[in-house]
Amino acid sequence: MIARITGRVVGLGEDHVLIEAGALTYQVLVPPVALRAIVDGDEITLETAHFYQMDQTRATPMLLGFATALQREFWEALAGVLGPTVARKAFSAPMESIADWIESGDAAALKSLPGVGQAKARETIAKLQGKLSRFSAGSVPAGRTAPVSAGAAVAGTGPSAEAIAALVELGYNAAEAAELVSRVIRARPELDSSAAIVEEVFRRR
Repeated sequence: MIARITGRVVGLGEDHVLIEAGALTYQVLVPPVALRAIVDGDEITLETAHFYQMDQTRATPMLLGFATALQREFWEALAGVLGPTVARKAFSAPMESIADWIESGDAAALKSLPGVGQAKARETIAKLQGKLSRFSAGSVPAGRTAPVSAGAAVAGTGPSAEAIAALVELGYNAAEAAELVSRVIRARPELDSSAAIVEEVFRRR
């Protein structure tokens, strides 16, 4: 079993990365939230997990990579409810944001994640609520800005929430909007208006 892989990125796909490690090149599936941060040609290390992707007539072994061991643990928690494939696709928003949505019972925000409908959102909350506090924004180390909740966009409180709401109005889904705003806030914590945050989002696109 491969628990961790370090190597050079030699290719990027829609849902995977090719990593050259020694004489071998590995195809590693990566959740959307981690894939967006990977740059072709970089040397990277991924914490990995194995699962079987079920087709109609066979089970294919797959290797899944994460930026941190904590992300891998969070995916394992989601996979226990959603299954490994849907959990990977649903991991399209920051871990802290998804954990906060589950802890607060925000089914509407969870429904914005790929592959998660109303029934699965409710089941995820029922089974995981109260168990994910160490993955939530409240557990983010000091000095790091916690990702914002897509649910806050509905409430419309604060510049970050207003920026998320503005991006949703422009056609982004709540999870993607939360991720984009979260990135900007981490990089530019001095921005104190929704207009400035949205402008920086588009500048970085």
